[in-house]
Amino acid sequence: MSNYEIPWLSDAAYRPLLDISGKGADVSLMESPAKVIIADGRARVRFGLRTLLDRTSDVEVVGEVEKADDLIETIEACCANLVLVDWGLPGLDNEAPIEALREACPEVGLIVLSGHPEVRQAALNAGADAFVNKTESPVYLLSVIEDCCRQDTYRTDEEKV
Repeated sequence: MSNYEIPWLSDAAYRPLLDISGKGADVSLMESPAKVIIADGRARVRFGLRTLLDRTSDVEVVGEVEKADDLIETIEACCANLVLVDWGLPGLDNEAPIEALREACPEVGLIVLSGHPEVRQAALNAGADAFVNKTESPVYLLSVIEDCCRQDTYRTDEEKV
């Protein structure tokens, strides 16, 4: 188990997405729904991400993957336009699978997630559209998803390219 906390796995993560009555707010990020695949080897993380994304009105989780071997096939089968992929996904040993994914599915947005910020530059160099540290807030993750779907990319913490 990692030594960092993933904010979107806690109940507190969803408080900004609730209206004052305690019911889910209609959180709208984009004009058309993004079809998202969650790729992470840990079921708990996939569940937390799915729960977060299900609370938005314009993100549809169309698939989940727990190992890199199934990723490209799942993207094609589900017609996804965005993938949230853990840098530590089983079978994802280095930059080569990210590069292969980018080559096979160039039109699909790719957000790499990791609890290790030191891999940010390697992920971006390999072809990721964005990198999100797993210790970031759920609101930040949602904003990166929105920007990625609008074709913006995050190259550093401070600036968009």
